[in-house]
Amino acid sequence: MSVATFRELARAAPGRLADLEPKARGLVELARWGLPVPDGLLVWPDGDVVEVARRAVDVFRSQIPAPLGTLHEGRPVAATVRFACKRHRPDLPPSFLALGATAPHDQDRDLRLARLEADLPGALKLRELPPEAGVRSAVTLALAWCRRRGEASPVVVQRMVFGRGAGSAAGMAYTRPPEVGLPAPYGRFRLDAEGWRYAESGPEDKRDLGELAEALPEAAAALLELLDALHTAAGQTRYVEFVVDRGRVFLVQNTRGRLP
Repeated sequence: MSVATFRELARAAPGRLADLEPKARGLVELARWGLPVPDGLLVWPDGDVVEVARRAVDVFRSQIPAPLGTLHEGRPVAATVRFACKRHRPDLPPSFLALGATAPHDQDRDLRLARLEADLPGALKLRELPPEAGVRSAVTLALAWCRRRGEASPVVVQRMVFGRGAGSAAGMAYTRPPEVGLPAPYGRFRLDAEGWRYAESGPEDKRDLGELAEALPEAAAALLELLDALHTAAGQTRYVEFVVDRGRVFLVQNTRGRLP
């Protein structure tokens, strides 16, 4: 199996998930537990990476509401492509971002691709390709990177959700503070920011999770319900990354909650 959707893996026997890397397993668990994770799939570097990438994009196409590069409900239909590894890899390139977005001068995307170029020659050319071809080429580059380094971990292809704009935000949270185990979530967020920009922001740009109720009260209430449901389903403290896309909350990462 070289390509499998989160939903397909969520229906698999629980024992099969034990072999997945924590980041990949966390996404599948969110789907299994019925929590709002953007649709996506895992792609392994098996066989001909060009053929596997083509198949992955075919599967991804069936999961999105409109063709890549078009607008759906006012947002670009785009994909993010990133790595999922069993262990910390300091040599791991940062993820691709918003591939399939058609804006000719998307500064976020162009900055991310420029930073990828050193590790993945050809990344900058992705912005010159049509949306679907760009995603297919990105998956091919990522799979080839894994193959060259003997990395058997999958590549994640996932529908992009956006933390920028009115009613939007991105951040991280623990379902319970891991150092003390208090019965309340803990986290930080930034309004009007994509997830990767939140991660690279300084402390002065991040706000305590409790303040989200002042800025986006409905989203804050929904997020707290999701964190409680996740904690109950997992039976342990979990670390999540979330995006509020125009008031709708998505969980985009889910791993075991440990102190940084």
